[in-house]
Amino acid sequence: MIKSRVIRINLLLFPIILLILLNNSSIFSKEDDVKKQNWLLGVVSKLEKMQDDAIAQIQQNEETIRKLESLIARAKQANDSKTEAGAMQPLGKAREAKKINEWRKTKAEESIAGIRALIAKYSPEEVENKAVLSRFYGTVEYQKKNQKKWESFEQNGKMLIEPGDTIRTAADSRVELYFLEGDGKLIVDSNTSFTVTEDSIEGSILDLSMGAIKCAKSKIQSLKKKLEIKTPTGVMTVRGTELIVSYHQKKGSEIIVLEGNVEVSDTDMKKNVVVNEGYKTDITPDGVISEPYKTDLTKMERWWEDEK
Repeated sequence: MIKSRVIRINLLLFPIILLILLNNSSIFSKEDDVKKQNWLLGVVSKLEKMQDDAIAQIQQNEETIRKLESLIARAKQANDSKTEAGAMQPLGKAREAKKINEWRKTKAEESIAGIRALIAKYSPEEVENKAVLSRFYGTVEYQKKNQKKWESFEQNGKMLIEPGDTIRTAADSRVELYFLEGDGKLIVDSNTSFTVTEDSIEGSILDLSMGAIKCAKSKIQSLKKKLEIKTPTGVMTVRGTELIVSYHQKKGSEIIVLEGNVEVSDTDMKKNVVVNEGYKTDITPDGVISEPYKTDLTKMERWWEDEK
């Protein structure tokens, strides 16, 4: 157990050493930038798996803690000191294990953000900062800028997305997209289509033409940039916010804020409202914005948490 923990910690320290080496040495030549990008994407993939493992372990720890705390509470009520004492030690171990896994998760997130910045650094100078199409299931297709042909995103693959590229998902499909300089992650729902129209130092702009996306912006202060999400009926300006944006031709747009707040405007910029955490707003197909109203987040469909 101790050996396994040391190995995991060393793996998390490796990206930090990697960042120092790549930023302060001439290990690679300029001609190897594409190879550097691909190699770094592989490192990100491994870190993502570690992050997922840490999250799964945290969930198991929390379940163990809940059961042990319940057992201790029942033992106290029954004056069963032996059972109560016997549960205290494993409860302490479960709490300690949770702290370690939370540390692993945090370090993985920080390492991933740093490596994304490196990938952006090694992008060709004539190309604006990019985003990466990552984990998915089902059928996901992309159309490169100025191209008519749609290509299928390959299983276990990663692909750099440039401004002008369009991504779409089929029924019962999902994909994740993250921006290289750390403005967070998008989870794209089934039957969704959107285009990355801009990705620059000022921020990113997405045009959502159909479906739903969940946006989780980076909470690392130095990496925060503006993210603007546009639908045919409205514009959302996002900074450090977790929210759901959906658009359907007959219903219009729906914006639900899970954390933080977001400014919502109509396409003519004649009216805007600020939607806070736990609230939502709707924009009708003809562009009329409702006043934000309270919504029960516990009862909403959490499609982004479904795993295949």
